Amino acid sequence: MSRLVASLVLFAAFQGAGIAEEIQVPAPDGSTLSLKASDITRDEQGNINARGRVEVAHSSVSIACVGTVTVSVSGGKFSSLEAQGIIEAVSGDKKLWGQHLYYEQPRHLITVSGEPRAQQGGTRYSAEKRILCYLETGVMKFEPKAQIFIEKNPEHGKKKPGKGRFFGLF
Repeated sequence: MSRLVASLVLFAAFQGAGIAEEIQVPAPDGSTLSLKASDITRDEQGNINARGRVEVAHSSVSIACVGTVTVSVSGGKFSSLEAQGIIEAVSGDKKLWGQHLYYEQPRHLITVSGEPRAQQGGTRYSAEKRILCYLETGVMKFEPKAQIFIEKNPEHGKKKPGKGRFFGLF
């Protein structure tokens, strides 16, 4: 039930809230982090704080959040990102959902917690505490353990024509 409510809130937030500001931040590897949000500010250390509906894109990662996102900047370059709220992260064929996300750029690691869930292909995963996704290797680690839900093949269980038995009076 809570997932349905969270999904509806996320849908409503993404449909109703507009994105007003955009900022680009260089990363140490030469790539650029793109941040779009309803409200963007900088603190005394140069870190970026975004609130409302936030969209982040960096290399193969895209993050959508309704809540707050803090981008840590070191030496004028993006080093890490922390998000709180309703979060969805996508990298390749992997999707991650949760209430808290931490993205470490130097380690290429995304950590999701707060009812963490993931999907890869037709398989959905859920963890009790957190999910770690290593972007360079594509490995996902579930702590302390994972629950795995495999989508049923819609073709499984259907009778094939001509393979059944024919009953009747002759």
